[in-house]
Amino acid sequence: MTTAPLYVIDASIGAKTVVREPDSPLAVRFLRVAAAAGALFLAPSNYASEAANVLWKHCRLLGDLTWDEAEDGLRAMLATPPVLYPLPLLAEHALQLALHFRRPVYDCFYVALAQRERCPLVTADRGLVNQLGDQLPNILSLEQAAAGLP
Repeated sequence: MTTAPLYVIDASIGAKTVVREPDSPLAVRFLRVAAAAGALFLAPSNYASEAANVLWKHCRLLGDLTWDEAEDGLRAMLATPPVLYPLPLLAEHALQLALHFRRPVYDCFYVALAQRERCPLVTADRGLVNQLGDQLPNILSLEQAAAGLP
């Protein structure tokens, strides 16, 4: 019996499916190919607030989304994977990681979930990969994750 691949994805990956950025096609390909291979995607439940914040930023600060596009984008991001994991079950470990690595707790919820599930965290957050990737090998950049797909 083989188990389905499991990935934690953060809002930086999910947002690329609705916001056009240079690496958006790579994120869409990663999610599509991994899902076709039976992968399951997880995220801590703060994914929803981070997704909404990214879309707010693109609408109100950058002006590259309309109000309707932002609302439609959020609905799309929340209607598709990942499966959202309750924050209270991750909070203590996320705080420990944040204190140890001097990273925001909201980033560390993703790291804590990946550690709990013993699977990769895939992120487009270069700062997170640069700071923690060498110390925590289960943190993959979008490029690294996509390179590992057929």
